[in-house]
Amino acid sequence: MQKTIILYLAYLLCVGNTFAQKEANIWFLNDGYGVEFSGKRINERFKGKAQERFDGKMSAGVLHGKFTMCDSLGNLLFYTDGISVWNKEHKAIATDLYGNMNVSVAPLPNKNDIYIIFYTGIQNKSESYPFKDNLTIEHIEKEILTQKKITKKTGLYYSILDVKNEVFLDKNVLISENILNDFCINRHATEKKYWLVVHEANSNKFISYLLDDKGFNLKGIETSIGLEYSGENDYIMKSNIKGNRILLDKVGVDSTCIVWDFNNKLGKLTHSYTIEHQMSKFYVYDYEFSSNGRYIYSVFHKEVFAKDNITQGKPIEDRLMQYDLSIFNIKNQNKYINKPIREYLVSSSSSPSYAGSNRSNTHLQLAMNGYIYVTLFPRGVIALEKPNRLLAGHNNTTVNIMSLTLDSKRFSGKMPKVSHLLPLSLVNQDEEIEIGTPFIREILFETNLSTLKPKYETELQDIVDFLKQNTASNIEISGHTDNEGEKTKNKTLSENRAKALANFLIKNKIESTRIKVIGYGGLKPIADNNTPEGRAKNRRIEFLILEK
Repeated sequence: MQKTIILYLAYLLCVGNTFAQKEANIWFLNDGYGVEFSGKRINERFKGKAQERFDGKMSAGVLHGKFTMCDSLGNLLFYTDGISVWNKEHKAIATDLYGNMNVSVAPLPNKNDIYIIFYTGIQNKSESYPFKDNLTIEHIEKEILTQKKITKKTGLYYSILDVKNEVFLDKNVLISENILNDFCINRHATEKKYWLVVHEANSNKFISYLLDDKGFNLKGIETSIGLEYSGENDYIMKSNIKGNRILLDKVGVDSTCIVWDFNNKLGKLTHSYTIEHQMSKFYVYDYEFSSNGRYIYSVFHKEVFAKDNITQGKPIEDRLMQYDLSIFNIKNQNKYINKPIREYLVSSSSSPSYAGSNRSNTHLQLAMNGYIYVTLFPRGVIALEKPNRLLAGHNNTTVNIMSLTLDSKRFSGKMPKVSHLLPLSLVNQDEEIEIGTPFIREILFETNLSTLKPKYETELQDIVDFLKQNTASNIEISGHTDNEGEKTKNKTLSENRAKALANFLIKNKIESTRIKVIGYGGLKPIADNNTPEGRAKNRRIEFLILEK
């Protein structure tokens, strides 16, 4: 029966959440291990990375979902593996939740100290899938080598926690028993609400549930779109920081990743874009969006089921792929990307045990420091330092990838899915200027105008400094418009906008002979021209530094 659950919390003094954007500051992972991204524990050595900590209570071998919740200043509140919940003193306040697969948490908007824990797991404990205590690496290896399928019966639940009083206001409430085993939480367009987005099993139906200051609304908003997905597989569902795109794919071979535009005001999915890998014998493990939403990264395991490779000691490879989503827009919906713009071999081994290990331990996750962390258990942890940029270099020598001296045996399994809690400033974080690498700055123009607003001049000063320090370089400035108006006028307008930037550089003593200006008009949109927000993004300037 559909209903709206209203939380009456008369005994609480309720004021708005502050959204200081450090709620994802700590991740507790396996065997008491954790990492922290800011605060007193971070010293110069770990600047921009993560400081290890060893005070968690999560047991060894927890391969399924886990989540750590901090307050707006980054202080620990509680953490959970979907079964147990520990408080900030690391004492268990619950051990009987049903979530032995995936878990995520959202604060109840405008209700201090109240959090909703969402999780998927086994509905009938007598049919329990051994994913918590008795799923060993040896078990995984045996299953993957024999290609034996384990039947899982899943359901989606929630519990509501008053973290201040350590009281559950609701526990193990079933939302749906017919859903895929992964889900995502998206920001609402207002940024003070959330959407829980799930997909029905054996259908093509998405369901979005609203979480606002009235509570959790079990009357979901349905969108029938795309493929039907069987409930027999494991799945990956993720959203970007803004909450306006969702991806879905199955874990395994012959996978097809589909990206949807998500209207995070109405809770509806619209246009779909497909990444079809077209690679045989590749086993996909996980995906992640870059913080600006332009790129998708994925990790594949090559030849994971190839018995000749395992028995003959041939290398088993992990590969990192980078896909550029900027080609997707309203005009080419349902178009395909069938190859990555970058592909890197990040790990290789001839040991058959690595095939089993990686099946549940190779994952990607964007963190609040702007890095994307990649677990390659048991062979190490790497980080993409600048995921908003095109990867450069070859394999592990690429300037964007760093190997980390973190405990790879503990830093393993699924990392917390925290995109809905990450600071929105990551979306617009400045990209470093580099010769040969295109970059965009958030310089927006009013409709039909080419006047550079004074507030953007300080944001352009580093371009001036770079050109003065690198006198053997030139710059190309390209202007872009939305699709409103005549094409010829738009081309002229876009060129005038690029000239406005060129004039700024000339005013700051950059020679005009070093500046090239191009106006593309509306030929290269990066957003939906059917919305005011999308048109505003398409009215932009792009830069490219070139050698003379």
